Amino acid sequence: MRRVKAIVYLSHRQEPFTTVRDRLSREDFSDNVELMRAYDSTHLSNLIADAEVVLCFRITDEILLKARNLRWIAFGMAGVDSVITDKMKDSDIIVTKAVGVADDAVAEHAIGMMLMLYRKLHLCMRSQIQNRWLRSELVEKVMEINGSTVGVMGLGGIGKRVCRYLRVFGARIYGYDKIEPGEEDLVDEFYSDGKLDEFLSCLDCLVLCLPLTEETFHIINADRLSTMKEGAYIVNVARGSVIDERALVEALQREKIGGAALDVFEREPLPPESPLYNLHNCIISPHIAGVTPNYWTRLADQFIENLGRFINDEPLLYQVNKEMGY
Repeated sequence: MRRVKAIVYLSHRQEPFTTVRDRLSREDFSDNVELMRAYDSTHLSNLIADAEVVLCFRITDEILLKARNLRWIAFGMAGVDSVITDKMKDSDIIVTKAVGVADDAVAEHAIGMMLMLYRKLHLCMRSQIQNRWLRSELVEKVMEINGSTVGVMGLGGIGKRVCRYLRVFGARIYGYDKIEPGEEDLVDEFYSDGKLDEFLSCLDCLVLCLPLTEETFHIINADRLSTMKEGAYIVNVARGSVIDERALVEALQREKIGGAALDVFEREPLPPESPLYNLHNCIISPHIAGVTPNYWTRLADQFIENLGRFINDEPLLYQVNKEMGY
């Protein structure tokens, strides 16, 4: 069994590296791995020359130019569209992503945002800060998820979990994706290419869980927003650029869209001057849907499983189509 040099470049904190190292120590191939931690991009640049594997969230083309032996980049997240570079696309380097590591957390976050919109909890919080009792203003506005029609756009791991949670709440679930999920009772109605406007027109709430690609960039634009029900809700835990943010602001200001709950944005951090901050019908979280105390453990398990495959020249799990970005 050959020896492999692998670099972990995930965080300024010690915990991610320690978790990976401890997980590796339980494998019978651990003696065949030289595991190193890169503390910053400069340190990574100094270590990368003879490494075959790097586990990271981002790596630049400048650093890749120094990577003579690199064969596998393991990204530590599911959404890799923004970190795949032209040099990676033109190379033979295998790229993998983390699958399912944060699915539960993101799905829970989406449901939490939905509950805030339906039950007007964000308005309750604002009235509390203002020492105001808003019962008379809110009794006509609160809604139930039970019995409402919720559309989930993107039926990957996160989208499927959102659907399962919605089933418990008693929602009528509509799904949209390129390919049918192949899971019985996941959705009540399924829509695919060519039927997006029909799908959107049915919904009380739209939950976005799809990857960012050339096809999905601004897929929710002014025209699509106009097809939605008056006062419908939008929850985005996907990528900021699947929505035309300017068009969304206008729809929220006119209350064509009754409310939006957003964890992701076209520009991050969201600039202080963004009008989204001051809209009473917009809920903002700072891209934390995927944050979970279990993240590093799950990521380490997945990486070490694939590392064993790499050492044994077996096909890696969760490979990315570099041209498509997912």
